[in-house]
Amino acid sequence: MPAKLLIADDSTAIQKVFERTFPPEEFTLSFANNGEEALTKARTEKPQVIIADINMPAKSGFELCEALKQEPALKNIPVLLLIGILDDFDEDESRRVGADGF
Repeated sequence: MPAKLLIADDSTAIQKVFERTFPPEEFTLSFANNGEEALTKARTEKPQVIIADINMPAKSGFELCEALKQEPALKNIPVLLLIGILDDFDEDESRRVGADGF
């Protein structure tokens, strides 16, 4: 059975990279264009892993992670934060919101 991944990123180019990187026979990918949409999809789809861009509209990856970790039904889903090459990244904030990696 393929692993369910939720990719939260407002960049269609990044979404295409994920589609080309993860083979469909091993992974079922779902995409959200902003943090609010990702939170809604996480509630309904219960993915096994969430990968969230730190810079998105509606909720940043940090805000999304914090919201996920506060919901009992979602708090155990691993959240990996996606960082762009030019992004300023705050590791302390990552730990504070409960991210599982970056």
